[in-house]
Amino acid sequence: MTITGLENNYYLFKNKINILINGFTSDVKYLDLLFTNLYTNKISELRIYPINRVFKLDIAHAIANTFNEPNFFDTANINLNSIKIDLKAKLINDTEITQTITKYFIRGGNFHGIYPNQTQKENYLKNNDIIENLMSLKKPIWIDDSVFNSQIQGGQYGAFASNNFELLELPCKGIQLVFLNQYGTYSYWYFNNYETETSTKTTDYLEKFNLSFNGNIGQDLGVKAENKIIVKDRIPLRYNEYIRHLIVSPEVYAIENNFYRKLKQNSSKWSFNSRENYYDYKIDFDYFDVINPSELC
Repeated sequence: MTITGLENNYYLFKNKINILINGFTSDVKYLDLLFTNLYTNKISELRIYPINRVFKLDIAHAIANTFNEPNFFDTANINLNSIKIDLKAKLINDTEITQTITKYFIRGGNFHGIYPNQTQKENYLKNNDIIENLMSLKKPIWIDDSVFNSQIQGGQYGAFASNNFELLELPCKGIQLVFLNQYGTYSYWYFNNYETETSTKTTDYLEKFNLSFNGNIGQDLGVKAENKIIVKDRIPLRYNEYIRHLIVSPEVYAIENNFYRKLKQNSSKWSFNSRENYYDYKIDFDYFDVINPSELC
């Protein structure tokens, strides 16, 4: 049994992780794969069937199923896990061929296609490239980044945070956002300008049967409230890729009076000034924790 596509550590499970398994000298009924996360103890199983004694599959989803969900408030939730892959091929004569491979995987997808990295990257990080990639998200002084970076040192899981600061400009009355980046860690950005908007619209009116004209003949079901925040900033070209991690992030929080409020992105818009090498960004979010008056009726 020959396995192609698992030669490297530090795979990113949000990319496709295609593997090819062949080299069988007789017909094969099926192949069972058992994925065991040695950190979370979660398991995932697959059974696939061959075409001309060859198995082709993407194992990214199976790897993802063994990870804990990302959680900014859980400092013990690491994004680098060791996965043991047990393979068992059932041959036509009912004999079995087994093999075990252990590799390291990190959460997130390898970010590509945006300046300055215009070319497609590999679906894995070579050797200690995991450190260089995570550290490449440099932080201006208004990005108080406590990214939980990780590496393997002597077989042990280690963590450290980078401290590269650069003064962009004096802050206004702005707001800080924290977001899940493409490498499965959390980053911060301080936006110097933001606006909040609140709007309401009526839901419905419930008529009641009443014999008296003086009685309560109906009930207003209240209104639906929408509360949004719009952040704006002028971003130097060298930090554009950093901000692109924000606009595709599935998990964003606004820090208001030391309280984290979860946001849902509606839209984003940006323009580029080639003379001064900066981007103007405008990103529209909705607040999740909005109490609607209709829910109180």
